[in-house]
Amino acid sequence: MQQKDKMKKTIFFTHNKNDFNLFFDKKALNLLDKNIKIIRNQTNRHLNDKEILKKSKDASIIITEWWTGAGEKLLQKKNLKAIIRCGVEIKNIDFNVANKNKVAVINVPDSYSNSVVELVICYIFALARNLNHFHTKTISGHYNEALIEMLSNKKVKFSKWPIFEVSGSTLGIIGFGSIGKLLRKKAESLGMKVLVYDPFCKKNKNINFVTLNYLLKNSKFVSLNASYNNNKYLISRKELNLMSKNSYIINTARGNLIETKALYKSIKDKKIAGAAIDVLETNQIFEKTISKNWKHSEDFANTKLNKFENIILTPHLAGITKETIKIQSEKVIKNVNLIFKGIKPKTIVNKIKSIKN
Repeated sequence: MQQKDKMKKTIFFTHNKNDFNLFFDKKALNLLDKNIKIIRNQTNRHLNDKEILKKSKDASIIITEWWTGAGEKLLQKKNLKAIIRCGVEIKNIDFNVANKNKVAVINVPDSYSNSVVELVICYIFALARNLNHFHTKTISGHYNEALIEMLSNKKVKFSKWPIFEVSGSTLGIIGFGSIGKLLRKKAESLGMKVLVYDPFCKKNKNINFVTLNYLLKNSKFVSLNASYNNNKYLISRKELNLMSKNSYIINTARGNLIETKALYKSIKDKKIAGAAIDVLETNQIFEKTISKNWKHSEDFANTKLNKFENIILTPHLAGITKETIKIQSEKVIKNVNLIFKGIKPKTIVNKIKSIKN
């Protein structure tokens, strides 16, 4: 009986040593209920399926980071109650096998909503004030005195005024989940008008829901906050051509929502004014592969988009803040405690009726 209880009260972290130190707040472990044993991956690399199966043999809960590989044999473990993703997106888990073996697959959504929204707002201000241009040109010596003096003395001139205030501008939000809702709230507090497109969201008379075409035609800024689109591109040449020449597009959601070639051409041909991109298009088939070592495959160094001064390019950092890591870690531990009490966490993403005994 004691051995059986031990197996029921053991959790295994797949994070390698470096990632555990970086992406898990160890203070959250103080919230763990008593008599729960912790096993960790003590290597400096990701483990393969066989290694996870061996090291987690006594664990009834497995906690993963962004890589959520779980082979069929792992999911068939009789003592495995749940796999918890320390984040949102679930990669490489066969839900049919998990359902068949009554293994709960759990994530911790809403942990980085504020972090992502703050970055979107940051992009909006940076684009509106043309910060990329002014930073680059100032440190290169192009602007060697106050801009007002240089304009007055005709040392510089602009074909169109390059900076403006965001208050009064229209923000189009594509995707109205927790991030989209919070973005609307913060944007309106800045005096922005907000349009929303989300075909899966229940309409509300207090929210200005519109069609995608209307949003693209009438927004100064367009922010993508949707989940991965099975049809791959939500924004391609057709959609970009609907936007005005003075508008900007922002993507902090999924790289494959925007067709890179189409965005490149729109910027090159000055069809839109600029963009802010935190996620890049990747190989869809590679990302959807089950039971393989998945990794972020975005190639920021070699993308065509880094050739433009009016594109802000950042390396998938929207959800990475100290606060996000703290919130995620605490939610993971709270879910562990619930599972060991036989209580279903609210964020189970597969179809199981109850937690396995």
